[in-house]
Amino acid sequence: MAAFGLAVCLLLLLINAESVRKLALDGLTALRYRTHSTLREGRMDVGPTCARESSRESSGSSSSSSSGQQSFKGGKSKRRRAIVTLIRTEKYLPLLDHLACSVAKSNPDVEFAVMATRSMSPITARKLEERGLKLIYVEELEYPNVYEQRFRHNWLKVQAWDLPYDEILLVDSDTVILEDVSSLFDLPARFAAVGDQLNRLQEFKFPRSTRILQGGVLFLRPCPAVASHMRTLLDANPVLRFSTSNAEQEFFSWYFRHEAIILPDRYNMLPSRLDVHNGEPPAIVHFTSNKPFASYQTADGPYRFLCTKHEIEQRYQERHGTDR
Repeated sequence: MAAFGLAVCLLLLLINAESVRKLALDGLTALRYRTHSTLREGRMDVGPTCARESSRESSGSSSSSSSGQQSFKGGKSKRRRAIVTLIRTEKYLPLLDHLACSVAKSNPDVEFAVMATRSMSPITARKLEERGLKLIYVEELEYPNVYEQRFRHNWLKVQAWDLPYDEILLVDSDTVILEDVSSLFDLPARFAAVGDQLNRLQEFKFPRSTRILQGGVLFLRPCPAVASHMRTLLDANPVLRFSTSNAEQEFFSWYFRHEAIILPDRYNMLPSRLDVHNGEPPAIVHFTSNKPFASYQTADGPYRFLCTKHEIEQRYQERHGTDR
């Protein structure tokens, strides 16, 4: 019994030590970035654009509703649009099942695709194909990250600007989409995201006018020239890799800081923030913690937004014709 108690104490110390480490690292990083000329001044050049971006931005429109929330309008078009996610390992397949199920229910007419790399195991690739998911293979893109090692994989999102679509809603695989989000494709901008809802310390890394964005849900207009420009900047300027903090999330905040549209929080709602918004229904829920790796819909709590086990299994059988 004493040994068990000691083990629990050691575990708590390790957890607290990791939290303290991250807080200290984030604080020191904030001080450094705040005085770094490249980050303080921001991207001074306009950067590359694609002709299809310019024409679409000028035709889009936005308005404000009586509740103060921004709404988005746009005419129907035959432009190629998609909801896209990315996956690297089999571990995230249960999360992907919930995301794919939620998209099928909320946005049945929107193409859904999964970005992956050739380094993914053949077993994982086979399981994705069995699910009837559209796979798009892209080149690897990684930069080391000492704040959170897994963040090195998040740079794969840069490759989304090379995909063969006109507009993309790029979402993490640990999200579920609960309502029609097609209106976002008509945003009068080439990039949009929800502001970061938790780590306010990040605000000290850039000038006060810069809003740090959350990287789990991104609206973007693919443009190979922009993708190439980003990769060139990242290769030439290690500081832009934000290797001691939140990686691509802060890079996108820096890159698009003069033009990004800030979306309402409901488009990237964290479970811990559901009660903060006066009961406003979320459009997208993002399970950044307590991920539902082996869970299904429950009667209440954040998991009420998941699909049921029956819905997941039925969807699989419809595409594969067999039981798992």
